[in-house]
Amino acid sequence: MGRFRFALYFVLIASLWGNGCHSEKPSVKVFPVYGKILIDGKPPVRAELRFKPKTPINDPVKRSIEPHAIVGPDGMFEVGTYLGDDGAPPGEYAITVVWPTVTIEGGEETFGPDRLKERFANPASPIARIEVKEDDNRIPVIELKTH
Repeated sequence: MGRFRFALYFVLIASLWGNGCHSEKPSVKVFPVYGKILIDGKPPVRAELRFKPKTPINDPVKRSIEPHAIVGPDGMFEVGTYLGDDGAPPGEYAITVVWPTVTIEGGEETFGPDRLKERFANPASPIARIEVKEDDNRIPVIELKTH
């Protein structure tokens, strides 16, 4: 009788697990978006690119969606919306960039003012405009000059 009860318990738990006890929030479908950025010929390591949608994205659970990316040591970036570098929903975007100063205080990273002085942070005058398609989206190299 003990084995039967254990097997019944196991089947019950497995079916609950499979039916969404760990349910994820619904999300808009995203597609890979990646590229490279240089400022004055050098990669702006840890700069943040923000992708402002031309029209609001209709998220199933009414979250505000604004894809973003963090620039790597080689200037490369991969855009993410929900998780890391999962991509961006299809649509048109204005790209802006901020590059905060980073200091270590007491073992903690502290983000300071934008090294670019908000010069490239306005979506009304973006560094680039792109259209994300339901496909693999490679953005041409973005080259900015500060002087």
